[in-house]
Amino acid sequence: MFKGRLRLPISLRLTLWYGVSMLVLLGMFGGVLVTSLHVHQHMALHQRLFKAQSELMARVVVETGRPRLHPPLPQHRGSLQIKGALGIYARLLSPRGTVWEESLNFEGGVALAPHVPEQPGMQEVDRAWQGVPIRSFYAPILAKGDLVGWLEVSAFAWNLQIHLIGWPLGLALVVSMLLALGGGYLLARRALNPIVRLTDAANRITASDLDIRLPVDARLHDELTDLAETFNRMIARLEASFGRERRFTADAAHELLNPLAAVRNEAEVALRRARTVPAYQQTLRAILTDVERLGKVVEQLLELARIEAVTDRARDQVDVSRLCRERVAYWNAAAEARQIRLTCRADQQAFVSAGASHVGAVLDNLIENAVKYTPEGGRIDLAVEEDAAWVTVTVTDSGIGFEPEAAEQLFERFHRGAAPAVQARPGSGLGLAIVRALVQAYGGSITAASQGPGCGSRFVVRLPREENREGIYKD
Repeated sequence: MFKGRLRLPISLRLTLWYGVSMLVLLGMFGGVLVTSLHVHQHMALHQRLFKAQSELMARVVVETGRPRLHPPLPQHRGSLQIKGALGIYARLLSPRGTVWEESLNFEGGVALAPHVPEQPGMQEVDRAWQGVPIRSFYAPILAKGDLVGWLEVSAFAWNLQIHLIGWPLGLALVVSMLLALGGGYLLARRALNPIVRLTDAANRITASDLDIRLPVDARLHDELTDLAETFNRMIARLEASFGRERRFTADAAHELLNPLAAVRNEAEVALRRARTVPAYQQTLRAILTDVERLGKVVEQLLELARIEAVTDRARDQVDVSRLCRERVAYWNAAAEARQIRLTCRADQQAFVSAGASHVGAVLDNLIENAVKYTPEGGRIDLAVEEDAAWVTVTVTDSGIGFEPEAAEQLFERFHRGAAPAVQARPGSGLGLAIVRALVQAYGGSITAASQGPGCGSRFVVRLPREENREGIYKD
């Protein structure tokens, strides 16, 4: 449905908008300029004629019923001698318009027909003389209330000069608009050139080429730079996410294939020859152990997928101190069986906004790991603290520890240390990954620290504090 729609590049649209805006602004400016000049010319011409008429009228005398000027008009100098736009043309007329006197600048020119008013009164008349606009000012001359003559004062209007200005102004307007269009197009292309480069780079990015980054001009910092940097950060997150998924797929396949291979081998060995009932039972128990291991891995993978898929979680007001004491009491029997001292320092209430079962799963995983990797006679301590913004749970053990640089790797999926003491214990390497996913799902964080192998471990969980302390722990 969009095939017939006209596609205009942004640079061309910006240029057209810029050109139209310039045309409107320049047109308004030109119109205001010409109108202002025209109005000013009319006002100046009116004042000029009125001044000349006033000066001449002061010299008019009426003798024997006929007006005269002293000195007569032909003897006046100055503007009454000048011809053209700078001159003042004056005449003394009879009541019917007969010319009695006229200024010297009338000589040798085309006669100007008088246009006396029908009724006594001052009047301005616009007309053409010798093809040029002229304005005449008629002032009545009265004697004892009777009209005895007219004083005509005329001057060329400047409309012609204004019209002459209009053509160059219009041409300048057109040229300015064309230059504005050309310059605007070049500026728009130059300004949008980074977007073209960003588009080209973005088109080259695929799931297999996530190492490509959008170009960023280090010399400039503007909205396009922010956009490119934002896209680059997003691509970096996608690259990391794709990398995790690839590693997850490979690790999951490895962890699932090992139990399956063991089950297959044990079944094949059992079927090679007839065996006694106890031998079959032993084989079935080994197969059951591998199936249980496989089931646990699948269960943990599903749990991890559910945690990462859900974004809006139901939250309770969880008293972490009370929950910590309960989980320590639950694991105390397993710790005593290995002569491990398990303690909990959580006397004061410390509420967080989270799922109670999820906080319990975090504590269970951390305590189970500590019990699993702490030698007999060791010690495990849990402590709950809070400040203005966070509730902190610290799990410290005297177990096998790890290399300090391997702290971050502990939370990766299927990661298990290479130390013999770690490999000797059963596990899928998903427990701490689940713990980190749960903690981060509620806006918290988890860190691990150790001074080295054999020096014990320290895990610190931080969760946002719940301000409302009136709630109760819910299962």
